[in-house]
Amino acid sequence: MKKKMLLIVICVAVLGVFIFNYVSEDKISVNKEWDLTSEQVKNITLKGISQDIDIYIEKSDRNHLSIEGQMPVSFAEKLSTLNPNEQEICLDFSTSIGLSVAKLSGDKLRMTIYVTDEKNLEQLLVQMNKGNVNVNVPETFAKAYKLKTNQGKVNQPDQQKATQGLIKVELGFGDITVKEI
Repeated sequence: MKKKMLLIVICVAVLGVFIFNYVSEDKISVNKEWDLTSEQVKNITLKGISQDIDIYIEKSDRNHLSIEGQMPVSFAEKLSTLNPNEQEICLDFSTSIGLSVAKLSGDKLRMTIYVTDEKNLEQLLVQMNKGNVNVNVPETFAKAYKLKTNQGKVNQPDQQKATQGLIKVELGFGDITVKEI
């Protein structure tokens, strides 16, 4: 019986060390940008990341998206391989079987969505395990908001009566704030 207990304790300890090393990995600076067509800028998705992020929607003379800051090395490697398809851009950090693993990171990312016309962005979807999400939109931005967190606070401006799209944020743990700037 003592041998079985010892074996179980060793297995649990090895598993604990593996999980701790997996979720607390080194970080690296990222600065990535994608040019977007008018089709791709309609639907922008960010999934599976586990850290604070500030999202800005700004007018520009061309449609493009940038993401910068510190992130775990494995996420940065995945980011370098992500490219928009013909219909949208999806920044998906989930594993190949669709799981989203939380990494320990106290760093904040900045994602800026540059649009030639705010009406072009029809849907912004953010799905994350944990982390605070701050979405900064122009005062003239006429979008509906669907904001849900399982544990945290939600702050948003009043809904516009006439909207042309949707900003949807779903969090496991963290606060969601939408601000007009």
